[in-house]
Formats: sequence, C-alpha cells, structure tokens
Amino acid sequence: MIRLLGMVCVAALLWPTSLWAQTFLWQVSKGDQRIWLGGTIHLLKAEDYPLPQEFEHAYSQAQHLVFETDISALGNPQVQQKMAQRMLLQPGQSLPALLNNDARQALIRYVEKNGLSMDQLRDFSPQWVALLITVGELNRLGMNQEGVDAYFDRLAREHGKTIGELESVGEQIEFIATMAEGRESELILQTIADTALLAQQMDGLRDAWRQGDRATLSRLGLDPMRSDYPKVYDSLIVKRNNNWLPKIERLFHQQPNALVLVGALHLVGPDGLLQQLQQKGYHIEYFGD
Repeated sequence: MIRLLGMVCVAALLWPTSLWAQTFLWQVSKGDQRIWLGGTIHLLKAEDYPLPQEFEHAYSQAQHLVFETDISALGNPQVQQKMAQRMLLQPGQSLPALLNNDARQALIRYVEKNGLSMDQLRDFSPQWVALLITVGELNRLGMNQEGVDAYFDRLAREHGKTIGELESVGEQIEFIATMAEGRESELILQTIADTALLAQQMDGLRDAWRQGDRATLSRLGLDPMRSDYPKVYDSLIVKRNNNWLPKIERLFHQQPNALVLVGALHLVGPDGLLQQLQQKGYHIEYFGD
C-alpha cells in the first residue's frame, strides 16, 4: 500500500544506515541562521540501529526538535479514544456494504489467509483496514522497532530539550480517516495487491534513501501517488507542506539550530519542503558532505 499510505506508513520509505556518506538529512541555512531537516521512518528493524552518525550529530547540536506531531500524545487516553472513534464506521454502516464485490471478495480471501474473519473487521472503516493491513505486513517483514521519530522524541525528553510539532494529532487522524473517500474499494484492492510487492518496493526505496537520492525516492514513492491519486497527494503532501512551511521558516528566528524530522516524501518532488525552501532563497546541502 505504498502508493496510498506512503506518508501514513513512512516505514516504507527509508532504512537508516551508518555505512553511507549521505543520508536523508540536510542542513538548511540563510545567512548565519541554520536548521537541520531530515526524513524519518516510524517503524524500523532491529539491525537499523544505531542510527546514522549524521542524525546523531545533528541531534547533539540541536536544542529544539520539531516533529510532524506530538508523539507523546499518542499515549493519551483521550487521543486514543478519538482515534478509536474515527476507526469505526457510523451506526448502520458495515465494511462489506461499503465495498464492491471485487474488493469484498479480495478482502475475504486476505483475512481468511491470515487467520482473521470479516466479522472482526465489519465495523472498521476501509481507510483503517488498509492501514492495519499495511502495518501488519511491515511487521511481518521485521519492521517493528522504535522509529526515528520516537527514538529522538524519547531522547529529547530525557535530555531536557524543547519539542515542537507541525500539526496536531487530531489533524493526522483526520488525514487518515478521510483519505481516498469515494474510492474505498480501490483502496482495499490496491492495498492487498501491494502486499505481494512490499518487500521489493522497500528495497528500492531503501537504496534511494541510503544515498540521499531525492529523484529516485520521488519516482518510486511520490510520483505514483501524484498520478494515480491526485486528491490523496494534495491532502497528504501539498496542503500539509504548505501549512508547515511558514512554521519551519519561523524556526530560523525563534529556534535556530533546530532539528526538524518529517516523513521523507514531504522533502522531495516539486511540492517538497526542500524545493520550496530553496525557491525562497535558503541554501540546501547534505549534512555530512
């Protein structure tokens, strides 16, 4: 489900490694002011630790960290309740009834193959079922360790560094809950089809990330979303980047030397944060070159 859930499951986008000279981390500067901007993954394999030295070095110099959202809030019971509410369909609705026959039969075959039943998923929205399938497949591939975001969030709290976020947890929940509205059957079919290619897709994305190859990462992870699902691309990438950009720019004056960590696809492509910052006159360079 890389094409539709690329930013929801950023785990499919990059695998950190300390063996490469370039990583998905940039230093952004204008005059004497600078910040670091890096791509992240929410799930890792055990062998992906330790993280790249460049990330650790940027973290050691930063006194302020900025994430997509408040990671610690995910443990808040109120947030969990809101998430549970958005995962469930409205009274009178059911998952099988929302899907066309092809999607319904494909989902039945998938859940039965994996020891589940449609009754267990009946009250869940297609968006959340697609997400559950993707995360389950990633876990099956061994991606079940603490991700880059959670790792640095934990360290920052232990070391007393200040933390900010670019959007609320509630906003992220809504992005997931409303993506691919009106195309739920297609969402389920594509998610299930992509499970067979997930390991192969991740290899290509991993190699691109290891080399800091923005063009290849965009071609593999971003372009399919932009061409096949323009509304999803607009809501998950374009609108959020546009909302985040002024907040990132304010860091140069309010919190210089901040480390900003977001999903990798937010950095690449014509609407990416790196391109937009460069167009505004900021100097962009790989950190560690």
